[in-house]
Amino acid sequence: MPLIWDHSEDGNIRISIWKTEESEIELMDLLGIDSIHSASTVHIKSQKRRLEMLAGRLLLIHQHPDYKDLPIRYDKHGKPHLYDVPYSISISHTGSYVALISDSSPTTGIDIEILSPRILPIISKFISQEEMNFLPENPSLQHYYLIWGAKETVYKIYGKKHLEFKKNLILKPFIFPGKDEMILDLRLNGLSKSYKLKYKEIDELIMVYGSESED
Repeated sequence: MPLIWDHSEDGNIRISIWKTEESEIELMDLLGIDSIHSASTVHIKSQKRRLEMLAGRLLLIHQHPDYKDLPIRYDKHGKPHLYDVPYSISISHTGSYVALISDSSPTTGIDIEILSPRILPIISKFISQEEMNFLPENPSLQHYYLIWGAKETVYKIYGKKHLEFKKNLILKPFIFPGKDEMILDLRLNGLSKSYKLKYKEIDELIMVYGSESED
């Protein structure tokens, strides 16, 4: 069972990461379903996407065994939801990894990324000058991925389209390595809302997560 990381926090947050090494049939066996009952994935042409959805379902059941028959619904913006239960969820994929967070807050977000130089050609597309000003002279890949992950996480918490990473999502100065915490401002239509986020390095992964702030 390639559950590589499992974490509970404050009794309200649960985060699990799965590394998919199984075939589609093997994942369905773990879920106790067969091809006849895999209607939620049958319309998906991409095998990788089907594997991600099955692994996400396994993580949900791992965290909440009572939710075995509870469907994960996606709204028009692609945000996953559970209905009639006291948890919000968010799912992230990178390579063969799938992460799921469940949180008692109204809405939550998570992002995982494999550290890779592939991010370097696109940093100017999502990092603002304000953020470049506080980065060290020679930023590491971790610095870039933390900025990306923070913005992707708040994008998921917000749950709607039409946000520009470089313009609307601005990370405040942070220290890496440091407290494993960051603050990001969502600036839209003249208003600003701050989100407290946490991050962690796990093997080759950078993970950022957070939830809707209370104010």
